[in-house]
Amino acid sequence: MHAGKDVRQQFEELIWSSPTVKRFNRRFVLAHVLKFFQVHPLRLRRARLNLTSPTQYPGCLSHVKLSFTNEEYFRFIGYESAHGVGFARNQILPHVRLETLTAVPTLKHLELQFQVLHPNIVSVEGFRGYAYDPWHNIRPEAETEVSCQKEWLRIFLTLAYSRLRSVEKVTLSGHVKNSTREYWEPKLSGEVHDMTRAREEVLSTAAWEL
Repeated sequence: MHAGKDVRQQFEELIWSSPTVKRFNRRFVLAHVLKFFQVHPLRLRRARLNLTSPTQYPGCLSHVKLSFTNEEYFRFIGYESAHGVGFARNQILPHVRLETLTAVPTLKHLELQFQVLHPNIVSVEGFRGYAYDPWHNIRPEAETEVSCQKEWLRIFLTLAYSRLRSVEKVTLSGHVKNSTREYWEPKLSGEVHDMTRAREEVLSTAAWEL
């Protein structure tokens, strides 16, 4: 019994302390992982990963890859759409947002993978499907439509910019145009830009324009 527990603990230590890519495609899974290290700081023996002090295992969560839907990315930076409102404050998992992840002291490389999903059509009476789009709630008559991906990324990266700048390296992958990647990746690692005005312009966008 004790041997099995020791093997499991050694395996956990090997997996989590290694500098391999840790990929998350659901925000609630990321929430459980971050909570695990905060609530059980001794599970990795001498390791202690929390949001205020460094760890003896610098490889732990050093390279994180997120692969959320566009809708979940929107919630990850604290927003959601509501009927007639394009940028309502989101209260789902408020303790796990972008700033929670970027505050992890070992995080050195954050990869954001984006994807345009085909509408999820379920054969249920009265359900017309939905596209996991950030603004599907403000156009209920066309919930299966998706926003322009290039415009969505401009909005997302503008709103997330200040928090992403705290990470040493940020890369974009997936359904991202080369022009978008070439424009934003240098901004996320080079000279710091004041995005205050750009943020204000984004947040003042009327719902019907989204």
